[in-house]
Amino acid sequence: MTFADRRQKKIRLVIAAFMVLGWIVYAIGTLTDNDLVYNLSSPVITFLATFLLFISLKDTGRYRILCLFFMIGIFVWFLGDIAWIIQEYYLPESYAIGILTDNLYIIPDYFYVAGLLAYAKISFKRNDFMLTLVDTFILSSVAFIIAQRWLQNKNPDYRIDFEIINSVLYFFASVFLLIFIMTTVVKTGVRGHTPPFYIMAAALLMNNILELRYTMLLFLGHESESVYLDILYMFLMVVFSGTLAFGKLKDIDRKPVSQVDNPESFVHRRFTAIYWINALIILFLGAVLYFSGFLEEQEAFFIIAIALAYIIMCKTVQTNVLSEELIRRQQEENAKLEQMVEEKTRELREMNIYLEKISNTDVLTGLYNRRYGMDYVAGLVKDAENYPIALYSLDLNFFKPINDNYGHDMGDVVLKEVGSRLNSLGEDRCTAIRIGGDEFVVIFRNASSRAAIENVGRLICDRMDEPIEAAIVSEEKGELQHTFQISASIGIAQFPADTTDMDTLFKLADQALYKIKHTHEKSAYLSYSTAMENT
Repeated sequence: MTFADRRQKKIRLVIAAFMVLGWIVYAIGTLTDNDLVYNLSSPVITFLATFLLFISLKDTGRYRILCLFFMIGIFVWFLGDIAWIIQEYYLPESYAIGILTDNLYIIPDYFYVAGLLAYAKISFKRNDFMLTLVDTFILSSVAFIIAQRWLQNKNPDYRIDFEIINSVLYFFASVFLLIFIMTTVVKTGVRGHTPPFYIMAAALLMNNILELRYTMLLFLGHESESVYLDILYMFLMVVFSGTLAFGKLKDIDRKPVSQVDNPESFVHRRFTAIYWINALIILFLGAVLYFSGFLEEQEAFFIIAIALAYIIMCKTVQTNVLSEELIRRQQEENAKLEQMVEEKTRELREMNIYLEKISNTDVLTGLYNRRYGMDYVAGLVKDAENYPIALYSLDLNFFKPINDNYGHDMGDVVLKEVGSRLNSLGEDRCTAIRIGGDEFVVIFRNASSRAAIENVGRLICDRMDEPIEAAIVSEEKGELQHTFQISASIGIAQFPADTTDMDTLFKLADQALYKIKHTHEKSAYLSYSTAMENT
């Protein structure tokens, strides 16, 4: 934690301490019927709560929108307290200030509900959020019909006006909170959230119940004021503002109840059964209330319409879930197909590379074969950047007796070793080619000097003069091991110094080769130009 973070935490603790102290003063003023203390301490508490949430916004992470809605709600309550003070002490006869005050005290509840909706939208998957809204809307609609019928029975002169609508909306908020808490517990378990979430939810639930009680008692003409409930009002505001400022809401993986794997899955059937049972319960409740004389025919019809709307909305959400699941599966299948195509493409590419390699390579020695070697040399002579080029034509000495006396298998082992030595001369400008049998060619690119050409010749001779340890396994004789001493006769021709024709280049190297062959026991080389000088 940085110094700035520690400093801000201390500031929040100080503000929270003053907020709690303000509530204590408020409670004392209320209990002692001290209007001045009561009226002045309330806006102080709400202002401190607003400021506390404001400086805590950046620490609430992805739940910042929830904290923001609650902060605005408390701030509106603060404005209501200011309007109340103005009306109480300066404009007691102002009707407009009275209406403004009443509405300012009503508005915070809507921000609290909006905050809960934002929390639900963040916490749940989209379809679960929609199901929560459907459940809330249906239960709230049924509750509205029952509540307005109860009000009419209690007061025959009852008519729906702005104040009563507010009370019903408070009821909606309470029902929503109940459903939200129950849904959260069902989906995540009791340990699905941290204690601050449940403290905040309980405080908000109690706040809405108190608001609903106040409005209903006011309409029925009963005494709605209570000093204890006023103290509780402010206490709840202190609780959920402090909880948001200092508590940590937990991010967890939630398992959506609406998820379906396929149309015949157990989860799908269970979800279908649940919303049909809920719809039947609504219909049964409407029927009981209608036949008992509590509801009128029009109200019973509305309840039937609500039950049908509930089925339609749940089916719509369910269809949407199934569509998303099918899309997800299709995307997974597409991804698998793309992966299979990619794997097959890679296999074909690797196979093509392999086929190209074996078509261009001598199987025994791993060197370029005659066909590719000729094309390779033709390509080199066309590009002046490779000039000058030295071609070494090699013919092995004493190799035929190995084939005759020890068999072709042993001869193949010797040829393979020769190919390995030619392929690792240590000169990156050299390329070895097997022409056929015991004949090889080495191409030396950018052979810039006679000394460099002779150095490569000596290097090839040294490699060919090293004894070859060869071993084979015979079914008749078992493992056979022999050490062979062979040599190589090497003819060298240069391009373009000796010739500018590729075919002639090979012929000149062969002429030099035949001239030096059998003249030495060990490996030896002769360049065509030297041979011509000695002629």
